[in-house]
Amino acid sequence: MSLVGRDGYPHLEALRDSLNRQNTRNEERATYINELKKEVYSLEKDDRALERAARENLGMAKPNEEVYFFEDESDAGR
Repeated sequence: MSLVGRDGYPHLEALRDSLNRQNTRNEERATYINELKKEVYSLEKDDRALERAARENLGMAKPNEEVYFFEDESDAGR
């Protein structure tokens, strides 16, 4: 590959654009991974966070506690 050839410079610019897009995706994923790490740490160290996650994600309840689920109006017709 040469910059002197017919498609040299446009190809170089395309590669730079591709690299910039990939770097942006990598940064977004790194941010997401850091958020997940914080969540895992919180679940490991904070019983309240663990209880909240169990309630919200698994629908778990304390003994003798009733849990009600309501359909969102936008989901009712599906």
